[in-house]
Amino acid sequence: MPILNPLAFDNPYYALGKESKLSKGVFGHYSVEPGRGIYIYTIRSTQQGKGYMTTYLEQLMNDHMAIRFPNVVNSKLADMLKAKGFSKKREHVPKLKGHLDVWVWKNK
Repeated sequence: MPILNPLAFDNPYYALGKESKLSKGVFGHYSVEPGRGIYIYTIRSTQQGKGYMTTYLEQLMNDHMAIRFPNVVNSKLADMLKAKGFSKKREHVPKLKGHLDVWVWKNK
């Protein structure tokens, strides 16, 4: 029987698996949910101050009708999302198994 890390047991973030390259200089975890838009669960930039995150957000806003960032803990990212017109709402996020604060943007 394999040995499991007790911190990983039933941890929804652990279940997301390996990070994906989202864009130039941006890595994270995401899923596209029919009727709900794209969820960005984790996100990181390889270099701060290069504009990679801003470029990726603008690309998302052009490509998707709705964008959701659940459980944002980084104040700099939260400020960036607010400046881009995202609003914070409490929603159920099935993949993360709970009701969380979610930054939401919808194309008008």
